[in-house]
Amino acid sequence: MADKKQVGGIVQMSKCPECGQELLSTAQCCSNCGFRLNGSRPNKQTLRKAYIEIGISVFLIIVAILFVTQNEFLNYISNISYYAEQYDETISRSTGFLGANYACLASRWKEMYEEAVKYVALHSTYTVILSIVGGVGLYKGLKKLKNEGKITNGTY
Repeated sequence: MADKKQVGGIVQMSKCPECGQELLSTAQCCSNCGFRLNGSRPNKQTLRKAYIEIGISVFLIIVAILFVTQNEFLNYISNISYYAEQYDETISRSTGFLGANYACLASRWKEMYEEAVKYVALHSTYTVILSIVGGVGLYKGLKKLKNEGKITNGTY
């Protein structure tokens, strides 16, 4: 084990006072619970980056939530099946005396349906991407805080 400090051929180990995890005696924090050892202090630059990462992540998650709670999005969701039904109804009447008028109306229902599907698909994709990026960023930021000893066992 090349990365472990050896004194006289023996690797120096110690136990974390918080969780009992076995650690190298040179460790500054516990790899299991994040407990700061030997009076080491958190790195301010790492903490700043972690807080910024968490802030941006929370912002992205809020934007994702706003995407799916937006009135226009909800309107399209609720009207997709209605547009499809109206298209089917008017296309079935596109023969006979008023057939051309019904065909024109049917094409408009089809356009509205396609527009709604496209809008919902696009916003759903944005929501998923923002949620994933936000979730990963939040996880990474919290992990940095844990590694710096700002979070122990899930609490600040």
